[in-house]
Amino acid sequence: MDDIEKALLKDLPDAKELNALLRLSDVKKFYWDTDNYVRSAILEERCVVIKDRSALKGIMIMENRAPQRGYTHRSLAIGSLAVHPKYRNEGFGIKLVEYAKELGFNKNLRLYSESFSEYKKINFYQSLGFKRGASRLYNGKPYHVFFLDPRNIPAFPKSKTIQVSDRLEYLFYLKEMSVIPSDVTFENLFVYNSPSRRISLSLLNGNVIITVKRDDDVALYPIVGVNQLDKTVLQCMYWLSRNSNNGRFIRFPLSTAFSLQPTTKVSLRIQKERDHFDYLYDPRLLTFFNHPKLRTQKQNLMRFLEKNPSEKHLTPSMRRDIKDFKDSWMDHYTLLQKRRGKPVSERLVEEYQAITKALVYQRSLDLHVGGIYLSDRLQGFSVIEFFNKTAYVHFEKATRKKGAYQAVVQQEGRSALEQGARVINREQDLGMPGLRTSKMRYNPIGFLEKCKILQPPAKNLKRL
Repeated sequence: MDDIEKALLKDLPDAKELNALLRLSDVKKFYWDTDNYVRSAILEERCVVIKDRSALKGIMIMENRAPQRGYTHRSLAIGSLAVHPKYRNEGFGIKLVEYAKELGFNKNLRLYSESFSEYKKINFYQSLGFKRGASRLYNGKPYHVFFLDPRNIPAFPKSKTIQVSDRLEYLFYLKEMSVIPSDVTFENLFVYNSPSRRISLSLLNGNVIITVKRDDDVALYPIVGVNQLDKTVLQCMYWLSRNSNNGRFIRFPLSTAFSLQPTTKVSLRIQKERDHFDYLYDPRLLTFFNHPKLRTQKQNLMRFLEKNPSEKHLTPSMRRDIKDFKDSWMDHYTLLQKRRGKPVSERLVEEYQAITKALVYQRSLDLHVGGIYLSDRLQGFSVIEFFNKTAYVHFEKATRKKGAYQAVVQQEGRSALEQGARVINREQDLGMPGLRTSKMRYNPIGFLEKCKILQPPAKNLKRL
């Protein structure tokens, strides 16, 4: 259902009809809905569609561009992109563009897209990681040019600020890892990147190096990849010793650190980071609450369910509800801290900003957002990423109404089962006693333990 497939000649009439939606009356020699253009694309397997039984929901035609045609790179272009009005705002346009991005990544081709200004697609393409190039003319009619380089992470020690356009390249390395802490999921890195917490990427020995900077403090997140880890760790530690007084790896999986060669570990200082252990749960347990330790939570849930709440997944109206929910939550917290004479927690401000960013880029990041409603009022929501058979719960909020939080947790468990996830990672407790107690109440099946890798005396490090 809703899979992308190559168009067939029997789709030609519907394909031409969809592309005709792009026609502008003042564009001379508009050819994107002509029989020759669409038929050639189908025969050359450059046309892909999303179908609803026999009807087409969306269509994309790709074109190969050569340098001699005025392009500086051999490239792939989105020649036309159209979604049936009945199915707009459901993410099908994004799904088609992501397909083109993956094709460009696999072939290492720059991806272009061109759009007349009347289509109003500037925000659409920029939210998907495209950069805006110089405008051009087609028979006197101006149009926008957007481009995306699929492999753009530089070689270490050079680096680049993380951008949504890096997602495919980053996931190429991430999928090789058997142990993936929540800190290094692309979505977490991207939404938490900010002027106060600058996150950048580079490549070393076939791995991604993640640099995190706060003011003058420099740290590295776990190495993303599986190639020459011992050598890569030592090279990074040498670089840190030359560029930072307190440089270190943080959030490093303890199992990965212990798997390093003895000759590597002897020159390192490894310390557990208990406050950053990820909590792991069985999706079935959080769906059915059928464990004796969850008896109280199940009672609260059952009372709440008697009120006939409804579950929803992200819609434009729900997006507004979540914005109002988090704004009200933040205003209440800020006022409470002011009355207590205490400052607002920097962590909560960062989380607030990260939720905002996650909602803006939700479809580009393939995030699953679910909400619980009572009488059309939002009672709670969660933001989840699915990767490598794991459901990563990046954000979850609920009202104080008894049972609302349990309903959000149950929705997370049910979504995880539907997506085939074997485990739910509900991230760390950050050393907050209340949060730790709450996470322990839901009977975790284990922890993803993490550690710091600290700089040894500089004389113990050799340049590799």
